[in-house]
Amino acid sequence: CAEGQIWFGPPATPVHAILAFAHGQDNMALIPGATRNGTFNGGFLEVGYSMNLKTLLFGRYDICKNSRQGIVDSATNLNDQDGPTIGLRRTFSFTNRSEYALHVEYSSVRTKGAGANGLDTRSNTYFAGIDFAY
Repeated sequence: CAEGQIWFGPPATPVHAILAFAHGQDNMALIPGATRNGTFNGGFLEVGYSMNLKTLLFGRYDICKNSRQGIVDSATNLNDQDGPTIGLRRTFSFTNRSEYALHVEYSSVRTKGAGANGLDTRSNTYFAGIDFAY
């Protein structure tokens, strides 16, 4: 696993970029019909812009690619996933001990070959909630 971060602009209203990478493995016992362990690589790039001290606009792109399928005859890209997310966090109150904020976001995830006749599928998600940090 590896992660890198960089900040641009003024300290009160920066643009913050995060890049992360991970490598993983699924035990063949978890994959029906598998003859070997499956391996995958994934990561994301997220960029957030602090519009002011209480408002953050962010965008994120996630990706997960199979490098070796557990079932030998499966296409290498079967069940690969990727998708963008956009969102907004608006802090209502923060102190040196806690914070709570409205969090809204939309994401769209594409999965390769998971649909009927091997077609790609897409899942769209809308989210609204309250983030609480203590």
